[in-house]
Amino acid sequence: MEQFTNYKLDLSLIEIGLFFTSYSFFLIICIKYKNPFLNQVRSYNMGKMILLCVMVCIFFLLYMVWEAFRNRIIEHTLFFPDLPNSFSGKRVFFISDIHRRIIPQQLIDQIESKVDYVIIGGDLTEKGVPLSKTKENLTLLTSMGPTFFVWGNNDYEVDLTKFRHLLNELNVKILENQSETLFFDEKEQVNLIGIGEVSFELDDINKALRTVDSTAFNIICCHNPRILSKIKSSPSTRLFLCGHTHGGQINFFGKGIYPVGKLYHLPLYDVLISNGYGTTKLPMRFWAKSEVHLITLKRGERKTISRAKVSELSKFQNEIGTKI
Repeated sequence: MEQFTNYKLDLSLIEIGLFFTSYSFFLIICIKYKNPFLNQVRSYNMGKMILLCVMVCIFFLLYMVWEAFRNRIIEHTLFFPDLPNSFSGKRVFFISDIHRRIIPQQLIDQIESKVDYVIIGGDLTEKGVPLSKTKENLTLLTSMGPTFFVWGNNDYEVDLTKFRHLLNELNVKILENQSETLFFDEKEQVNLIGIGEVSFELDDINKALRTVDSTAFNIICCHNPRILSKIKSSPSTRLFLCGHTHGGQINFFGKGIYPVGKLYHLPLYDVLISNGYGTTKLPMRFWAKSEVHLITLKRGERKTISRAKVSELSKFQNEIGTKI
């Protein structure tokens, strides 16, 4: 299940904006080229048309800023036939690419049920963000449950000594090419594996998987989804969590510098590539909504997977491999 808030409202706002933008440009073209079939159009004052265009542009700018600061929780229920029975029903809160945003208490309050684990998928901060702001965000996140962190490329822009100290102070487990056991009994085990930042060549897959039981149920988190093209085979991995791309951040109807993030159901595992919570450079978003994820893991049969979904992810991997 995926829950989208105010989706219909978003579409109506976009449609209204597109209508006025198209209509304004249509009138300007008609006036400029003096279309003989549109005598009434020529009577319009060009200044009014320009003003209308400016107003529409302002509308879109305000919409993109509003979209960038929305709180949007997407709920996923994922089924795996080999998930340990004792772990079925566990809930994971996944957030990535916070950057400069402040997490409000209202976002945490929207999550009614208990969260068992919090995973931060990198870019918790960036250059210019006060450590005090990062501490506020971390304090809220750690109040939800045991918290784990993997590095993103922008995290390296701050004072690493102070940043590491803050993470340790708030009992955030840093996963740098290593694993953490979330559940263990005599027969079953669930591991969370964190892999280093790919763009800085800090990823070491062999090290990360060295102590991992090949029969365990494993979740891999890496900030950069390019890791997917590096892990050739990992038979016991059932879920990948990534961020980094922001879904292109400003993405015109599916066309942007990166594809819009999504959840991929593949034959043996699922891949979640998040649009992220914050923004970088410009505090704006379009068609790539900010998001956090509430994932419920359950034991059960997986859905039938089409070849199209496999091809879709392969295409995504090819795109990000040449751009990131």
